[in-house]
Amino acid sequence: MADTVTMPPVYSNRSTCLAPSQHQGVGTDLELTLHDPSTENFCAYTSGAPAHLLVAPPVGTCLLLEQLSGSEFVIDSCKAKFCESGIDGYIDFVSMFVRMLQKYGWPIAAGFATLVVLQMILACNLRRVALLTRAKQRKASQIAYIEGNLKPVYSERV
Repeated sequence: MADTVTMPPVYSNRSTCLAPSQHQGVGTDLELTLHDPSTENFCAYTSGAPAHLLVAPPVGTCLLLEQLSGSEFVIDSCKAKFCESGIDGYIDFVSMFVRMLQKYGWPIAAGFATLVVLQMILACNLRRVALLTRAKQRKASQIAYIEGNLKPVYSERV
């Protein structure tokens, strides 16, 4: 029996970089994905994360990266070189992102630490208010009203 080679499905409706005819020489899904960064599994294969856990970043993320990086990351240039850069473009982007995290690490950490401290203060205040409210309700339940007049409740029998 002759060995048969199964071809991966052609993602003609999803791929934007390689035409379906260019996929003919590719033997596996991994090879196809590494040649074409527009395929569905590119991010999963290059990052190692499961595909169902990957989400697209919010729209403002790229604009923020462009503002903070100066001339290192330009959206229009990234879009123009998207197909030809492939894995090298991904590695360059990740390297640039790590450099930015290192550069802005302390301000980001200070911001998150401030948020944590504020949440702890809020949690303590809410707990204190809940305890005071519960004590007030317990005290109010010990007072009895008879025909609209207050009647004190005694703790000892006479």
